[in-house]
Amino acid sequence: MKPTAVNTGLIMGTTSVVFTVLCYILGPWAFGSMWLLLAMTIVSLTGFFYFAIQARKMNGGYFTYAEAYKFCIVVTAVWVPIMIFSKYLFILIDLPFFEQVNELMVEDQITRFEAFGMPEAQINVAVAEVEKSYAESLTPIGQVKALAWMFFGFAIVDLLFALFIRKKRPEFA
Repeated sequence: MKPTAVNTGLIMGTTSVVFTVLCYILGPWAFGSMWLLLAMTIVSLTGFFYFAIQARKMNGGYFTYAEAYKFCIVVTAVWVPIMIFSKYLFILIDLPFFEQVNELMVEDQITRFEAFGMPEAQINVAVAEVEKSYAESLTPIGQVKALAWMFFGFAIVDLLFALFIRKKRPEFA
């Protein structure tokens, strides 16, 4: 099971790298696009599910919950660092590009805050916080924090995902 999970993690990581390159080619707006993020999430979850079902088939067609969760955790342990490292590599290569991404995201936040009728003073405080948070995310420590939060988030998602890919062996078969 482990080689299959590692291979799946490598495939998922490669998919993330391709997505990062695609967003880079499309321009700064692509990194903040909710539609592209949604599309990537759907593609990733579909791929993850497909490979998990294939791994289950290789395991005789059955996965206990523990086996399913271990599979998901191994995939995550391989996939997430590749995803974070590839994005950070682009940050190191072209920091001005990601500063443009930040500006677009701040402008988008301001538009949303104004649409909700938020007072100007609150908008200024919120924008300052967003800018500070984004600036911190571009540092190596910020990327390590992102990695930790992604592992935490994926660990929870993996718990749920394992529910869908588990399949008990019949007791009397």
